[in-house]
Amino acid sequence: MPEDQIGREQNTSRHIENTKHIPEQLGYVMMGFSLGCLVAPPIGGALNDKLGYRAAFIFGMTVCAIDLTGRLFVIEKDVAAPWVARKPSIEAGAIAGGDAVGMSMVSGGNMLIPEL
Repeated sequence: MPEDQIGREQNTSRHIENTKHIPEQLGYVMMGFSLGCLVAPPIGGALNDKLGYRAAFIFGMTVCAIDLTGRLFVIEKDVAAPWVARKPSIEAGAIAGGDAVGMSMVSGGNMLIPEL
């Protein structure tokens, strides 16, 4: 196994909370590498034939831009922790209008959001 691939696997496994599922998750990563090597040449060839050689690069940049946009919407658990109360101390019907302790109740009654 190439060393850069080992580094990616270790980086991926570091973010998995339940260590029981690490082999399964690494299997998905390796499957994704193989699938990308299998699917990319026909897609690049089709783009090259229909739209010219620059189309493959534009397609790659578009996929990267979509991926970056999606990653910007991901919130890490440690950042989201102050916004989400795991066990609300006040029952769902007890807060009327959100004026109790500077918190607002979200529909569903299981999440408290700090008011800024």
